[in-house]
Amino acid sequence: MKQTLKQLKKKFDNKTIELVEDAALADKTGSSTSMMQMVNIIFYIVTEERFRENKTYKDSDAKTYVKDRFFITLATYNNLRKAFNNFEADSLRYGPGLIASIEKNCGSVNIKNILNEINKADSKLKRPITRGKIQTIVDKYKKSTIEAASKPEVTEPDWRNMYESKKKDVIIAYEKLSENEEQIERQKKTIKRLANKPGTIENNDGEVETLRIENDQLKKENDSLALENSRLVKNNNVLTIKVKKLENFKKEVSKITKALKAA
Repeated sequence: MKQTLKQLKKKFDNKTIELVEDAALADKTGSSTSMMQMVNIIFYIVTEERFRENKTYKDSDAKTYVKDRFFITLATYNNLRKAFNNFEADSLRYGPGLIASIEKNCGSVNIKNILNEINKADSKLKRPITRGKIQTIVDKYKKSTIEAASKPEVTEPDWRNMYESKKKDVIIAYEKLSENEEQIERQKKTIKRLANKPGTIENNDGEVETLRIENDQLKKENDSLALENSRLVKNNNVLTIKVKKLENFKKEVSKITKALKAA
């Protein structure tokens, strides 16, 4: 049965690491019970870091120690411990490997349901359930899990809202573009007026230069807006086409629905 760290410490703290290791490997039958005993003792050795008392593994890590001394990887040990801790009765009955296999192929959320179905099927038989029958049950869940993963939910984009949003962006861009063009023209007229006015070059040179700089900045901003406007217009055209297609599709669906109701 599953043992707590407190129980294991009480049992093994006064024993040498050699005796503790021997206890873990004492039962060589390979049964689920002997495997659980080994997992319990490995848990104690690793948690308390007693493996370092073995001179061979004084400077090694737990991963190396477990693999060398007990011939299993640390990942396998962790899977065994998880199986015995969470599904002790079923692990002893069918073997802890079944739990790891179910988790790998069907997901951890299905373990309990699959074990319940296996136990239900087993209870109706006069003899212990066969591995073949168990695998059939597991494969059923494996298939449904794969199908669910391969059929993601597809949501139709809300083209109408996207279209309206892009349409507003285009209108705003056009308004800003028009505003900039008007301001550029006003700046040009002001520059021309000041440049032609007697004494303008001497008296208003600073003002003329400022207006020219502002005019150049507005031109740059205007060019940038023109590019953005062009991009928005292209997007708007694409969305317009998709909206029309969607509306046509809805009309076709409506016709088919009416025809089916009338049939």
